[in-house]
Amino acid sequence: MIETKDFAYIHTSRTGGTFTNTVLRNIFPESYLVSRHLPLSKYKGKHNNFISTVRNPFDWYVSVFHFYQEIKHPLTLGVRGFDNVMRLLLNISGTKRQEHLANYDWTKTPAPNLTNRDFKEYPDNIGFCSWLFERMTGLDTEKVSYLRFENLEADLISTLKEDYDLTIEQEKIILSSPNKNTTVRRPYREYYSDELISLVYEKDSLFFKRFGYEF
Repeated sequence: MIETKDFAYIHTSRTGGTFTNTVLRNIFPESYLVSRHLPLSKYKGKHNNFISTVRNPFDWYVSVFHFYQEIKHPLTLGVRGFDNVMRLLLNISGTKRQEHLANYDWTKTPAPNLTNRDFKEYPDNIGFCSWLFERMTGLDTEKVSYLRFENLEADLISTLKEDYDLTIEQEKIILSSPNKNTTVRRPYREYYSDELISLVYEKDSLFFKRFGYEF
């Protein structure tokens, strides 16, 4: 989470957060890092105004698949192939992997702020995407202004202009900043069978209802 003098940015994994963090630190010199991937529910600062980023779940899962394989994330470690990883991410509750994560030492993984309790209390019948976004910001809060990954630079500029007096110089910084922490992968539509598409719509129905994404 990045805190500026006027708002805080909540960084949900694989939504352009590294780019947004870097840009905010560059255009707001007084800003600082509170904690990486800190959920809104654990924020103890002064602000009631928040910005966060969202991404099409279908594209998000592909990014998560590649990134988690790269960093050997304990959630998917040892699971081979996109189809198998997706079936796990869409059905974590009641699995041996859930039990493992509920007892895992989260201090040794590059995924801060996940906890044993998160997985001990992981709900039934919800996709990892919906669960993570609900955990990070809630899906029904009015405190958060959401930027869409697919239109991130324009959304960031629009939000900061409207609410926080963005200058021309700061806008130029946003437009000239390179992407960060990207994965090398094919277009997301190439990864999904018809069955997987239906499962994502089912398990992440809360997210689709809230943000209106489509395959």
